[in-house]
Parts: sequence; structure tokens; C-alpha cells
Amino acid sequence: MNMRSRFYSTYILLLLIPCSFLKAQERNPIDSLLSTIPASHIDSQRVRDVIHLANQFYLNNPILAKNLTDIALKDANDVGYKLGIADSYNLYGIISLNSGKYDSALEEFSKAQKIYFDLKNPQGIVNTYNNIGLTYSDLGQYSDAILNYTQALKVIDSFQYERLSALIYTNLAKLYIELNIYDEAEKFLSRGLAIITKHNLNQNLEYIYCMLGDIALRKESIVKAREYYDMCKKECIKSNNRLVLSVCKRNIGSIFEFKGDYNQAEQYYKNSLSIAVESNDISSKVRVLNSLSYLYYRTNLFKIAREYAIEAFQISQEIGFKEGLRNSSINLGYINYSLGNFKQAYDHLIYSDTILSEISDNKIVFTVSELLTKIEKVRSDSLTQINLQRKQIRILILITIILFLVSLIITIILIYRRRINNSLTKEHHLNREITSKVMSLAKRNEVLSKIETMLIQNKYRFIPENQPLIQEVINEIQSAQDQHLWKEFEYYFNSVHKNFYSKLNAQYPNLTINERRLCALISLNLTTKNISSITHQSMHSIDIARARLRKKLGISNVKVSVYSFLSNF
Repeated sequence: MNMRSRFYSTYILLLLIPCSFLKAQERNPIDSLLSTIPASHIDSQRVRDVIHLANQFYLNNPILAKNLTDIALKDANDVGYKLGIADSYNLYGIISLNSGKYDSALEEFSKAQKIYFDLKNPQGIVNTYNNIGLTYSDLGQYSDAILNYTQALKVIDSFQYERLSALIYTNLAKLYIELNIYDEAEKFLSRGLAIITKHNLNQNLEYIYCMLGDIALRKESIVKAREYYDMCKKECIKSNNRLVLSVCKRNIGSIFEFKGDYNQAEQYYKNSLSIAVESNDISSKVRVLNSLSYLYYRTNLFKIAREYAIEAFQISQEIGFKEGLRNSSINLGYINYSLGNFKQAYDHLIYSDTILSEISDNKIVFTVSELLTKIEKVRSDSLTQINLQRKQIRILILITIILFLVSLIITIILIYRRRINNSLTKEHHLNREITSKVMSLAKRNEVLSKIETMLIQNKYRFIPENQPLIQEVINEIQSAQDQHLWKEFEYYFNSVHKNFYSKLNAQYPNLTINERRLCALISLNLTTKNISSITHQSMHSIDIARARLRKKLGISNVKVSVYSFLSNF
């Protein structure tokens, strides 16, 4: 199963004023809400109370939250309350971020941050650095996100306000999960948990459990992942965090999809979608729609899959959500190809390729040019076959009944042979395609080097206390670059050979992850030299691994190649 489009990363907003959820309903007029503020609260106190109210509705009713923030900003300007002005801009940014309006969010956060710096307000400065980091992370601009998170930690260290660092560490962990650097993500989560325990904060635990579940799932520790997600659900219920509950249920759906229990997967995905719609979490809604689309594509319900993908595509276009555009375009490409709509498939894959080139997310992405070539070939073959049939018809009209019968027999034989040859050619082409992708993806590890270079170049700018942390990040990036290659390879391999891993796991459940990957590479008929280049292991190591694999497959004493044996899967 392709984990890349299945896993969801949630964002954690550092709210300015922690408070409990108000019972006021969304339909209540603004005047009714404002009437809850004591008459004795005037000037700056009233501004804080209005922002306090607006904070309650930015998720469920962003329009109401914005209207309340408008009032807070006006009142703050009227009384010259600069902190209230900054807090209002920051809340505008949070509302925009939650609605997927990233440019607007960055603009509002920057305005708020300037005032916080003028006021020398450390909590506000940390707040905006964190929120800007979240925005860049959602946009996929991870190097910028890391720099903002690091600046937030620097401010926290300067003012010795350790409690705030728990949230920054949690957001850094979320970022490294996106980069597939799981060991580093676990380190940041451990630091966050340690601070939460030390200060008895008991907040954001649902986010941490959700991310620990993500890490376990991506490491294929299914049982542990489910345990973390169940813990996440409990914390979400305690804190009434519907946003993370939607994420949690979608990831549980991914577990069932991974196991092949598509009915349960569908149920959890739809439950997650319902919560995302209820919470007005647009990006989460798009991700669930793409998950459902891919699920229906895998179960050959192509028309239903197309409906969900189209909805995800349209919403992503409206809010400029490039991740959603990328995944929905790829889904639509494969769905239309399966339905025989080659022109539409071609257009969507071309568009997805454009989106991939636009996203500066410092992640490993795969291109679709080889599949586009395949579609062109199928379309060309179809035209060639039609022309051949017309030519045969013209000839058949001119010949006798006997020659007609002979020609018919010959035609049948030719068509049969052509189908066999086309089948073999197609299989060979697909395998060459995957091989080409893997070699290309191997080179794309250079993308992570960009982050590493940026950190090295800017390392001197950080305070000495943060130098070990920066060096640790650099070391982790250097050791983890190849992880991206396998994520993209397995996505593309599973798209072509959908049942290979399931059949292999069913017959040989004791194979390790590396052995299963070696099986996949061998099934493509790659040479030992090619496998060595892809895995960065010596040819001698590959030969030893092949020998061990033959023994595990039970063919060490049988005169059959591993490639021939695996071709049955």
C-alpha cells in the first residue's frame, strides 16, 4: 500500500490565550456574545475579552471569529492598545491558516510579530515564530519552517520560558515525520513529553500520540500504531479536539486499508470526513477525500473514486492547497487511465507534474513522465490497430470466400500473437519504468542536502546552546536521505504490481523489510550491479543477501533463479 498519500500531518496552533470552550452556539448574534463581557471590563480588558471570545470560534465558525477579531482590532486601535492590535493580527493569521489562505496568514503573522518585537513581548514573538513555521510547514517549505522553529527556541532560551518549548518540539517532530526522518521526530516528541511531564501541563498529548502512531505506522509497527491512535482518541475526547480526532480516525482507516479490510477502512475514512466537515478543517477534508478516492481506485470502483478526487481537486484549487492538488491530480490520472479516458488521464498527470515542480517542499517527489509516455503509446497503438483493421476490410472485399477464410485465420493468429507480444512488451516497459524511477529518485536525495547546506551555512547564527541541536539535525539528515527513495519507490511499485507484497507476505511472513525490498528489485530483473547502485551496498553484500533470500524462500537446493521464482508473484 502506498503510505505517502495516506498519511496526514496535522498542525498545532499556539493560541494566544488558553481558555475553555464556550457554550455559545454559532447562530448567536455577535451582540449576544459581547453581552457576556462584564460591563466593568473596558479599554484593554475589553479587547482581551473579545479576542478571548474569537479564539473559541476560529475552527468551527471562522466568519464569526473574524467578525469578533474585527471588533477587537477596532477597539484596540481606538484606545491605543498595541498588544491588542498584535493579538488581533495574530488571530487573523490563525484564521487564514486554518482556511488554507497561506499568503494572507504569513502577512498577518508578520504584522503581529513586528509589534511584538517593538513591545519586547517574548510570548508573542515565540507565538508568531511558531505560527509562521506552521504555515511554511503546510506549504512544504521545510527549511523555512525549521529556521522559524529554531528562532522560537532561541527566544525561549533567552527568556527561560521552558514551558513553551514543548509545543515547538512537537511541531518540529511533525515536520520531520513529513520528511520521513522518524528517529529525529521521536527525539523531539520525547523532549516535548519530558517538558509536559516536568511542568504538569497535560496539554497537546493527543497531537503527540497521533504523531507517535504515524511513526509506528510508517515503520510498519501496526499493533503499536493502533495503540497510539487509541490513546490519541481518548485524549481528543477529553479535550474535545475534533481536529485531531479526524486525523486519528483517518490514520486508523489507513491501518485497515493496509491490512486489506477495505470495508472498515471506508467506515473510518467517512467518519473522519464527517468530523473534518463539521470542524471546517478544509485541508483535512481534502486529505480524507483523496484517501477515499485512492481506496475506491484500489477496489476498482473507478467512477466513485473519480467523484471524490474531483471534489478534492476543486476544493484544493479554491484555497490554493498544492498538496491536495498534487494528490488529487495523480489520483485522477490513474483513475481516468483505468477507465480508458487517456486524454483526461494525460491532462491530469501533466498538471500534477507541474504542481510537483512548483512545490518547493524539500521532499523527494516522483515524476510521471514515464506513465505519460505509456499513455501516448497506448493511444498510438489504438490508432495503428484501427488503421490495420480498415486495411484488412478493404482487402477482404476483393478476395474470394476461400481467401477470406484463410485471411480470417491468419488475422486471428496475428491478433493473438500481437496480444501476447503487447503483454510482454507492456510488462517489460512497466519494469523499465519503475527502474528508471528508482534511479531518478536516488538522485533526488540531493534535495535533502539543500536543508543540510542551509543549516550548516546558518549554524553560526544560533546561540551556542543550540549548536548541538543544529549539528544533531545535520547528522540525522545525512543518515536519513535514502529513506525517501524507498517511500516513493514502493508507491510507484505498488501502483503497477498491486498484489506483489500481499502475496509475498502471505506465503513468507518472516521476510524482513529489506528482504521484501530486495524481492521487489529482483522481480524487476535488475542486475546485482544495479541493485548495488540503488541500495548503496557493495555487490558482495547483495550476493550474500541473495543467498540468504534463496534459503528463506526455500529454493536454495532448487535449480531456479530467484527472478523466475518471484515472477509467479
